[in-house]
Amino acid sequence: MCGILGTNFISDNFSRALSFMNNRGPDNSSVINHKNYQFGHTRLSIIDVDDEANQPMVFDDIVIVFN
Repeated sequence: MCGILGTNFISDNFSRALSFMNNRGPDNSSVINHKNYQFGHTRLSIIDVDDEANQPMVFDDIVIVFN
């Protein structure tokens, strides 16, 4: 199961907080800062092992993170 983290402010400790969920998804970990928001995702690749499935995903001005 993947790990999802998000804030509606910029935090200096965000990456550290995401690292505590590394056991939920050791295959990839990513952080995106968008405007005044931060989105993070740890990924456990089981079926779709393609790098294009890494998250958070950005489409134009939209950021999505899901499990």
